[in-house]
Amino acid sequence: MPQSGRTILLVEDDDDSRTMMTMVLEFAGHHVVTASNGVEAYNLARAHHPALILLDLMMPTMTGEEFRRAQLANADIRGIPVVVVSAHNEATQIARRMKARGCIEKPVDFERLTHVVEQYCR
Repeated sequence: MPQSGRTILLVEDDDDSRTMMTMVLEFAGHHVVTASNGVEAYNLARAHHPALILLDLMMPTMTGEEFRRAQLANADIRGIPVVVVSAHNEATQIARRMKARGCIEKPVDFERLTHVVEQYCR
């Protein structure tokens, strides 16, 4: 399937979840770059300037909230929209507090995931 030319940064520490979401997004025509923690995500966001960051909250090394604080402190990447993807029972409230554009709860509804990504990659 042709690539949209818009990069999505998927930040997810669970290998199976990361693989499944990557497959779904690539099948929908998106270029996906993945990170398993916030430190990797920060470096990849700076290198790729993705159209959207899909961000897990609970990760080793640097959590989603720590990543978001670092992102907002960096003028080069602060404007990249973030959508939280999490199983945390307060994910929606945390996403609002982080000034994320939205929240997708786990287990992920792949149709909703694709719809949300399309909003940012038209």
